[in-house]
Amino acid sequence: VTGCTGGFGLFTARWLIRRGFKSLVLVSRSGQVRATDHVLFDECVRWPGVVVNVQACDVMLKDDVASLAHRLRASSRHVVGFVHSAGVVDDATLLNITWQQYRNTFAPKVEGVQQLHAVSLELPLQFCVLYSSVASLLGSAGQSNHSSANAYLDAFARHLQRLGRSATSIQWGAWTEIGYARDHGGAVDKVQRMGISGISNAIGSAALTTLFGRNGVVGVVPARFCAAEPLADSTATTQYFAKILQVGVAEKQRHHGRDVVGVQTKGGVGSLNDDDDRRKVIRSKVLDALTNVGAN
Repeated sequence: VTGCTGGFGLFTARWLIRRGFKSLVLVSRSGQVRATDHVLFDECVRWPGVVVNVQACDVMLKDDVASLAHRLRASSRHVVGFVHSAGVVDDATLLNITWQQYRNTFAPKVEGVQQLHAVSLELPLQFCVLYSSVASLLGSAGQSNHSSANAYLDAFARHLQRLGRSATSIQWGAWTEIGYARDHGGAVDKVQRMGISGISNAIGSAALTTLFGRNGVVGVVPARFCAAEPLADSTATTQYFAKILQVGVAEKQRHHGRDVVGVQTKGGVGSLNDDDDRRKVIRSKVLDALTNVGAN
């Protein structure tokens, strides 16, 4: 499990232990755990019958990852999979962002997954889970680097699947109890004003149980876009998704001739049970948006 300096990786480690994994290697650039996350770490290392090994490794560096792989082979550990949760946030508006900020964000995500893939090519991995972000799915103001780095993870998961390997990319929303969003309260407030609720540990654990080891790129976003506030930086997104929801209801009723009962979105795309219906609605809206861009 990479990115184990903070709570996100450690939460994942604890989840894996609870699912029956008996030997974990927790990887972070420093090999140190932040003081705010020592409770999670202590719970992992004190779990009866479980061996937890902490390794300092910068996953963006080829030599570091190769050295880690060598140490694991020398210890006769059989690696069955990895969870890549490492990441760096370095926000700036599009007009002010620098290439260094892109490099800072891309390095752990893009170069990290490439290095992990390179050393695991000969291993019969049972799973490869990449932690992406809702920023890849919906975009996020001031996070063009973060959005695109996570979009790369999504594409890489598809690439691995085409190679015949099991790969899952999870586009996480903002967590409220661990990780970056917890430490930066404004991040949770921002997405909530867009109609997106934060992810509690309970919701995150349930999502992992459902998605772990399953091929695909999946967004985990507790959302009610119709409840979003019309903020200056999210008005377009709010109106856009509200329109999709409305069209989705009409499409559902037209195709099936019955009332729509939504799960979280109270109608629309989220309530369409058929993949083809969802694709038709979203494709229609994307084409409309592209036509408007071309006209302007």
